[in-house]
Amino acid sequence: MSFDDDDNQDDCVGETSDDVSPFSTNELFSSVDELKDWAKTIGREVGVVVVTQRSKTNAGGEVVKVWLKCDHGGSYNCTATVRHSGTIKTGCHFSLIGNYLRQYNGWRLRVVYDTHNHELVQYFKGHAYAGRLTPAQNVMVHDMYRNRAPPRDILCNLKSKDERNVTCIKTVYNEGQKIRKEDHRGKSPMEVLFNLLQDTAYIHNHRTNPSTNALEDLFFVHPTSYMIYHAFPHVLVIDTTYNTNVYKMPFVQIVGVTSTNKTFHIAMAAISNEKEDNFTWVLTMIKTTLDNCMMLRVILTDCDFAMMNACEIVFPNAAKLLCRWHINENIKKHCRQSFATAEEYEQFLGRWNWLVKSSTLPEYESRYRRLYDTLIADHKRVFDYVNINWLDKYKEKFVSVWIDQNLNFGNTTTNRVESAYSLLKKHMVTRNSKLDKLVGIIDRIMVSQLTAIKATFEESRKKKMNHHNISLFNELRRHVSCKALDILWGELNRVNKLMEFGRTCRCHVRTSCGMPCACMISKYLTSDQTIPLVSIDIYWRKLDFDPLFVDEDKGLDSKANELVEEESKGRKKKYVVKVPFTSKASLINQSTTRSPKT
Repeated sequence: MSFDDDDNQDDCVGETSDDVSPFSTNELFSSVDELKDWAKTIGREVGVVVVTQRSKTNAGGEVVKVWLKCDHGGSYNCTATVRHSGTIKTGCHFSLIGNYLRQYNGWRLRVVYDTHNHELVQYFKGHAYAGRLTPAQNVMVHDMYRNRAPPRDILCNLKSKDERNVTCIKTVYNEGQKIRKEDHRGKSPMEVLFNLLQDTAYIHNHRTNPSTNALEDLFFVHPTSYMIYHAFPHVLVIDTTYNTNVYKMPFVQIVGVTSTNKTFHIAMAAISNEKEDNFTWVLTMIKTTLDNCMMLRVILTDCDFAMMNACEIVFPNAAKLLCRWHINENIKKHCRQSFATAEEYEQFLGRWNWLVKSSTLPEYESRYRRLYDTLIADHKRVFDYVNINWLDKYKEKFVSVWIDQNLNFGNTTTNRVESAYSLLKKHMVTRNSKLDKLVGIIDRIMVSQLTAIKATFEESRKKKMNHHNISLFNELRRHVSCKALDILWGELNRVNKLMEFGRTCRCHVRTSCGMPCACMISKYLTSDQTIPLVSIDIYWRKLDFDPLFVDEDKGLDSKANELVEEESKGRKKKYVVKVPFTSKASLINQSTTRSPKT
């Protein structure tokens, strides 16, 4: 036994002779890798991280001898000038030698020195070498990283496949950094972004500053979003979010809604400013992607005036609605402090929401007067705020009596796009990602959304719900979405209530959703007719991804329109047709009270 530095021998403690060392073995190993794996396994059991010190090859380049040491062996020469650095090296003399024995065609391990001048390892998770990835693990990490899996999921997968794995999250991050450097070598961030958009077949466009050539606005549509949007161009829900990218650019998310009530991403845009010009450019890009498909019918936005003006410019014929949730949040911000208790504020909010949901003009005027009477004495400032800032200017964009005069398919808030942003944040590793990372995240989200939408299409075409199994729906089942049948089922339940209490139909389902309302359904019942498929708007009949061209949107057919006209004349006297229900009434009662089969 010999050492380069004999002085270090005095620091060694607990010296173990060769015959009692846990590394002593007479086993013949078939390869050098098998020998090293065995030594590392024994080292893990006794608290030693065994690493390769050096190796020797013969003239043919084959390894014939290998030296193994403890990871505390050797010395560290610090060359850092800025970063603070440290070392675990203590000059430990632990040493093993593996030799290839030609006469036995195998490898033998010999213990040179089995003594350490440091405490043995208690937890291997703090040792970088012990947490190194094996070649197989490296391949798995690369595959998952390229599929945009977050590091925490990659680490969990590593540990689930090997319970002895001691890799730390930092190792996964470092490996991801290596992959990014390899992929982005010699490219600027913008080159990486546009190459990714091109390679993944995104529909995209951008604007740059003429003087600096810096990116100002970027618009992109996933190819799957493009396909779904052409099938469902009816609804746009738009909102702007922040803290999504390292460039601090506001991020515009635009989502749509399918006939089965599923949300899908339509387009995304990173803009330099939240000005009318920027929003107009984004919406113009959206309009351009429609080609010769039908134009959208309703746009939902928050209370951003620049966005509202841009919508009016680009889509003048679409109904523009304001998000009720954002309005309530603004009211809370400006009015909550005017009320002494939370109970008083909740009572006010209840009256306000009651006013917003007014379905007729007389109803609106009555509720408006009640709100005025309750606020004018003690909370005049609150009444002035809601009246001047919201009702006087924008009541036609969020109060039911006005918004239900146009098709909105039941959408009154931008909560769908808020949920889409929440989903985006779940996939983001950091709140400020590069734009190419956002593109990759959208790719993963669209795979999930497409699967969910296809599942609901198949459910509507194949599945027959118990409460839909009535003769009135014979023409509709498997031809319209289950969501549409649920709405019609609700209207069917209203028929008897309207008859019992002598209330008006108000026909908001017909005007806002494009389907027969309660008074029309009563006509079908009395004449023993089923609800015709043509009386259902094309939106609810769409259960595929074929593009919806302009001439396909015919709304209600002539027969259905005649029935609507007839009902309208009848409502001049009475809002709902009085039907002398006999067996029909019992049929409805049975249908509305029957419990689903289990």
